[in-house]
Amino acid sequence: MGGFLIFLGLAGMAYFAYFAFTTLSGMEKDIRRELGQAPTGGEVKPPAAPKAAAAVEQPREKKNLVPSPAQPPATETVRASVEIALEEQILKQIKGPKGMLQTELYGKFPDQDRRHLQKVLAAMDADGTLKREKEKSTYRLFAPKSKKS
Repeated sequence: MGGFLIFLGLAGMAYFAYFAFTTLSGMEKDIRRELGQAPTGGEVKPPAAPKAAAAVEQPREKKNLVPSPAQPPATETVRASVEIALEEQILKQIKGPKGMLQTELYGKFPDQDRRHLQKVLAAMDADGTLKREKEKSTYRLFAPKSKKS
């Protein structure tokens, strides 16, 4: 009886190995077909020649990935002005005696990345531009109290 169980175990492992090999072999063939390579090795098939009867395609306009000298890269002053505008919008949203939860603020700026907003809010808190108080798993944001001179 013990020999039969060993035979059954070996047969099962052989079936599993065969199944795994055929699956991997099929996947390899699919990958090689997508890459345009011959199934047996490294030869690359030449791309199919365009049909003569097909309409002549107009050349596509190439996008310039590297900015030319006529296109200056974004400067720090532009980035700074965008950050200042964002800070002003944040302060408009949180003004009021109750302030606003940081999680609620994310909904007011759906086009902004949460991590970016978190960094901006932490920097504003460090600058004293706003005040953050821990409330459960988020922060309550308050506008700074204006100094009357």
